[in-house]
Amino acid sequence: MAPSKSLWQDFVVDEKITWNQYRKRFIPEIKNNPKAIQALKMLKSGHYDVVTLLCHCPDERYCHRSLIKEMIRDT
Repeated sequence: MAPSKSLWQDFVVDEKITWNQYRKRFIPEIKNNPKAIQALKMLKSGHYDVVTLLCHCPDERYCHRSLIKEMIRDT
């Protein structure tokens, strides 16, 4: 459930977009991906006591894993 290459490039590498712009693009990418929705539902199902989200971003507040965390709660 990572961002598309172009979204990652715009936000992380080129710094062409803000966090809010990134967020507005990332969420629809995930919500329009049937495999990602299936994974979110599986993670939300209660079959897991702990879910660990890993990424190289140093600050979780500005990382897609914080958005995934929200989506798991909201699914």
